[in-house]
Amino acid sequence: MAKKHVFVTMKNEITGDPKQEFKVEVVRSATVYSVMTELQKVKKLSIEFQQVAPNQIVTAINEVHNDYEEKKQWYFYINGSDPGHLTLNTAVPNDGDTIDWKYEHRD
Repeated sequence: MAKKHVFVTMKNEITGDPKQEFKVEVVRSATVYSVMTELQKVKKLSIEFQQVAPNQIVTAINEVHNDYEEKKQWYFYINGSDPGHLTLNTAVPNDGDTIDWKYEHRD
């Protein structure tokens, strides 16, 4: 089965903690959700998901939980761009793409 390599970064923009960077090998058809579950397995990271029909959302990475009251949560970008209407289940990164996860405040 054909594979691709995807890079993943994680940064807490609120606290300014150092960025974490990873490289993951997944099947070519892998979505962002598939990449994150593989990263969770291979690198033993703490990543929590929640089913919000029909999609999954990330609710915490490395024990940093979304805080909906304070409007702080994990958002993902592909190659620095907001994926717009795409979700974890529908965004399919290409070989060599970078998925950036940022914990940030949005109004």
